[in-house]
Amino acid sequence: MKPDPEKHQFYIDLQPKLGTALRAQARSQINIQMNKVDDVPAARGIRDIVFPFVWFSDGIETIDDATTIGLLHSAIHTPEKARSALYPACFVIGIVCILLVVSCVGYHHFYRPVRSEPITPRRTVKMVEENGNGNTGTIGDGHYELKSNGVLASS
Repeated sequence: MKPDPEKHQFYIDLQPKLGTALRAQARSQINIQMNKVDDVPAARGIRDIVFPFVWFSDGIETIDDATTIGLLHSAIHTPEKARSALYPACFVIGIVCILLVVSCVGYHHFYRPVRSEPITPRRTVKMVEENGNGNTGTIGDGHYELKSNGVLASS
């Protein structure tokens, strides 16, 4: 027998990005080896041969379904389109995040208040009485302020 690669070869065509089979043919043949047996009268005259018993072929030559072709097309091209859109978007988002962090750190570093508590202490009723103000315990807004001559005056 002379094997013909077109009829007898096993092959599979893979889509390189997905690794799925686009075309495939599995072909096989099962043979029986028959040997000469001198002790069996019915087998007299038979020589030693390899007899082809079963030959089968199964596979798919083409994909004809439009839905399957569409799914394969979108599975190949959609990730590339998404990647080409996400690279610049992630780059811009990263730059914006870095600018926000730098601006927050800069704002808190350069524009924070020098003191968080009031400059002058709050007046209490006891302080008013000690200063001799005749205000029967009225406190006002509760702060002292420093006058130009160095004396604390109530506001």
